[in-house]
Amino acid sequence: MKRQIKFPLVIKSEQIRTIEDLRENFHLESVLDYFFDGRLKTWLEQRGYTEELNALPALTGKDDNEDIPKILSELFGVDYNQDFNFKKYLWDREKIALIKQFTDSEQILKDLDRVITTQEELNQLTAKGNQTVYLLGHSFLIKNGVEKTKYIGINQPRVKLIHNLDYYSAKNIEFHDVILDFSLYRLMEKIKPEWDEFAKSFANAVVESIVKRNNQK
Repeated sequence: MKRQIKFPLVIKSEQIRTIEDLRENFHLESVLDYFFDGRLKTWLEQRGYTEELNALPALTGKDDNEDIPKILSELFGVDYNQDFNFKKYLWDREKIALIKQFTDSEQILKDLDRVITTQEELNQLTAKGNQTVYLLGHSFLIKNGVEKTKYIGINQPRVKLIHNLDYYSAKNIEFHDVILDFSLYRLMEKIKPEWDEFAKSFANAVVESIVKRNNQK
């Protein structure tokens, strides 16, 4: 029978070989990573930590169980961090899995908060400006009010624009690895004369209404 080689867990650049090592270097996100990929269970099995091992099966299969971080912390004798955002942790795991379908870029994986998957996320993030934004999705609309922003596509998403490239260059906005879609811009340019005429007529009507009202006083 082939002998199974014991492997250490690596947390905070430290090799973790015992429960004591784990407790002293405990990092909740790292422990959760090992728990979900199955290596924590194997690590406990190899070292005969039966009590801790028997507590794990009740946790498996329910990734969204909000008690998992607390149970794991208490299991290894560590105070649970009440401020830990488990939902964000789970979403970041999903986001990493999506990103790795297209790239293994360490820079992108370290910058998960700038990886955008929905229009709502994009609207919230780009309101700050002066940053790099990674786009992962089907299509996105670049709205007015954005400046000094670099958009980088992860899966070559379609980016809908409402101005020409000269406008975005003047605003220090860059686009990389995306498909630029000018259909909205062309539509707006087409209807602009009609809109200007309507706006002019509307303004004249408002002025006439005000003058007429003042004359009746």
